[in-house]
Amino acid sequence: MTMHIIFLPLTDAESPVVICPADIFQNTDDGATWANVTWGFVNATDNSGSVTDLYVSHAPSSNFPIGSTQVTYSAVDAYNNTGHCSFIVTIINAESPVVICPADIFQNTDDGASWANVTWGAVNATDNSGSVIDVYVYHAPGSNFPIGSTIVTYSAVDAYNNTGYCSFSVTIIDAESTVVICPADILQNTDDGAPWANVTWGVVNATDNSGSVSDIYVSHAPGSNFPIGSTIVTYSAVDAYNNMGYCSFSVTVIGDF
Repeated sequence: MTMHIIFLPLTDAESPVVICPADIFQNTDDGATWANVTWGFVNATDNSGSVTDLYVSHAPSSNFPIGSTQVTYSAVDAYNNTGHCSFIVTIINAESPVVICPADIFQNTDDGASWANVTWGAVNATDNSGSVIDVYVYHAPGSNFPIGSTIVTYSAVDAYNNTGYCSFSVTIIDAESTVVICPADILQNTDDGAPWANVTWGVVNATDNSGSVSDIYVSHAPGSNFPIGSTIVTYSAVDAYNNMGYCSFSVTVIGDF
């Protein structure tokens, strides 16, 4: 009997080996909703010694959006075996919203008040992600502000919980003078046998929009002796902010002495 030995052709069923880089975590580029991401060269090897094609879903130096994206490499050898590897590119939005406040505000008190009603234009916030979900302010425009300086702060939060801030000061100035109310002019005869008269009058009060009058001065105190003729009596009052108010009246002493 004659034996026939048949030699079957060898078949390569082994896939190429592709080695991807580790997962990549990267912040967005400044002011952008994405990041330009690069990585090193990816190689593929095969037991046959032949890799005919290498494909990639996203080339290095591509722009990647916020969030996670899978990058896949595949390699094909001469026997049409395909090998794969993949890694994740995660883009993180760590950029705070930008909030633009108005310039500092200086304003006088409202008439007769210890405060001023202050308003300003809309405050806007922008974010690289295109999303600002909330804008907060502790003192809203149109609020009453007391004398002195108050800091107004705006904060804005984006969809990724990043917070941005801006602030400005509102300074309310008390430039309003105190109000002093004098008595009416006084006409009085000389005291008996004297070239003068002892003249008195009621208490003179001063009020101020700030609620504070630190000092009251008078040129001639009640109970003073006034000579024949007319004398001007002047009261002045100073508030805590050094604003001064005045009033005056005349004391006329009549006599033939």
